[in-house]
Amino acid sequence: MKIGTMNKGIGYMTFKEFILFAKEAGAEGIQPFITGGNISPLMTKSERAEIKKFMEENGIELPAVCADFGSKFFDEPNSEASLHRLISMIDMAADLGTNIVSTHIGPVPEDENDPLYAIKLDNFKKAAKYADDMGIYLAVETGRDTAENLKNFLLKTGCKSATVNLDPANLVMCIGVDPTEAVYTFGDLIVHTHIKDGIKTGDTTYMEVPLGEGSVDFPRYLKALQDIGYNGYLTIERGGGEDREAEIKNSIDFTRKLLNKI
Repeated sequence: MKIGTMNKGIGYMTFKEFILFAKEAGAEGIQPFITGGNISPLMTKSERAEIKKFMEENGIELPAVCADFGSKFFDEPNSEASLHRLISMIDMAADLGTNIVSTHIGPVPEDENDPLYAIKLDNFKKAAKYADDMGIYLAVETGRDTAENLKNFLLKTGCKSATVNLDPANLVMCIGVDPTEAVYTFGDLIVHTHIKDGIKTGDTTYMEVPLGEGSVDFPRYLKALQDIGYNGYLTIERGGGEDREAEIKNSIDFTRKLLNKI
């Protein structure tokens, strides 16, 4: 497994500055947000090629990009504009040389007879079919769904691209479940993971905390990933702390020490 980082909380950097920061911090790859700012589908083909070349020259890989721009559109009966926006990000991922696009889709109803279930499935399937054609994985980030419910939803699409971006802290913080068990439930549907920690503070409240200070049992979590044969990226997502750059560096060091023990 390799270690990457997101540019969450350090959007003040240009994309090239972020690449150099990730390299200096000891990351092997990055997962940038591509929904706006320094990197978005508004970039021209030549700008995309330039960024791809810059990453290659600096030895930084691009295992995945994040296309979160609001999950509610999956719940909208008429969501063609939003769908085309997501498709533009899938196209951009291909231009940049990655085959994983992660996104949130919002809670999936547990009752398959809920009208919203059919709407969400139809919208996601349209995007997933396009991703299939492009050879891209459309990885849903874990959040407010049990692993069993989300896995069932993804399998119903019948699309190879319908996969999982596993964020252990989200499962702990949002629904209070053990992310290690989720690893075994999802199995080979997991194509990318985040490294983040947190605690559930109430029925509907939670708090992200530095790695090792929350409820995620990282040694068990990483061992579970190893058990299922996962050999992809562990990407740091640290959105808190007064010094975001230091937080990311500390998180990379923390993760590397854990990897050296398993």
